[in-house]
Amino acid sequence: SDFLCAPCRADADCRRAGGTGKCLSFGSNGSFCGETCSGDGDCPEEFGCVQGQCVPDSGTCGCSDIALELGASTNCTLSNSFGTCTGERFCGAGGLTACNARTPAKDICNGVDDDCNGTPDDAAGNCDDSNVCTKDQCNGAAGCANTPQAGNCSDGDSCTSFDTCVNGTCQGTPSCACQNASDCTTPPPGKALACVTPSCNSGACVYAPKTGSCNDGDACTLNDTCNDGACGGTAKNCDDGNPCTNDSCLANGTCSNVARTGSCEDGNPCTTNDVCTGGICGGTALNCSNLDDACHIGVCDGNGGCLAQTIACGASKVRLHVPAGVMSKKGTGATWLRGSIGQSLVGLSSNGVHKIRFGFHPGTRR
Repeated sequence: SDFLCAPCRADADCRRAGGTGKCLSFGSNGSFCGETCSGDGDCPEEFGCVQGQCVPDSGTCGCSDIALELGASTNCTLSNSFGTCTGERFCGAGGLTACNARTPAKDICNGVDDDCNGTPDDAAGNCDDSNVCTKDQCNGAAGCANTPQAGNCSDGDSCTSFDTCVNGTCQGTPSCACQNASDCTTPPPGKALACVTPSCNSGACVYAPKTGSCNDGDACTLNDTCNDGACGGTAKNCDDGNPCTNDSCLANGTCSNVARTGSCEDGNPCTTNDVCTGGICGGTALNCSNLDDACHIGVCDGNGGCLAQTIACGASKVRLHVPAGVMSKKGTGATWLRGSIGQSLVGLSSNGVHKIRFGFHPGTRR
């Protein structure tokens, strides 16, 4: 028959010239015409008789002249794990065309029957964004719509409670002090962040003390270091050693020594009523004149008291000049000191009680 091995869609396509062939399926390659036979001898060369129909030994057919003239065609399929899509093959100038079936694909929301099952966009969950706080809907060619919706949810965070959907996001109320170490930025009172290593343990901040230098933010301390989580330094010493100044450290770290008024102690036991004047401590010389007589003179005893010092009887108002240790001459058997007669008190000895032999330096004007 001229239609043997011609592409076909139904038995009628193979019997147009009075033939008796059937339209036989060749699987995904399509369907082709056979010819009635009772044995291989009834079939042309390179054909065999299978179930009463002549079929090509090669299992494939091409296009005969009459098939080319008629533009014969057949359905064909293309299959994979996603499904089976149907296409066509035609007899044309170049012979039998390849199957033009679309390649099956995973069904997505696009208005197309991607897996060729006859229903577009029917794959379960093809618009699921895995967000319980959105309503997922496929709008065909327009694609997926994920609209925020209200309701309870779980954000998967053990440190939140009362989780609810807000604007498409699951949000909970924080119920832990921290979730990681970066949340721990407020150490306990008296501790410095620079002197601790923060960590988050089961939702609670832990601040472990560490050693090293730090800065306590006080310009009036020196050598700041960490000690048991606290930062501190040694107070800057602004004492100028002067009892007549108020000593302090200013906020910028400089020392201030401001002169003051009031009582003080000049360190001299032979003065009284010491007061600060212009930043200097001084007092009034101790008055021991109540011990003066013809043979004595009242002097400071070096301990804040008075004593009567023996002098040459008959001499009055003799005073040793201060300091009493200033010698004008040293001689054998006697110590010579500068002195005066008939003068007011010009100084006091601070060298304690001394029994001296009083005289005048030779050549000193009497």
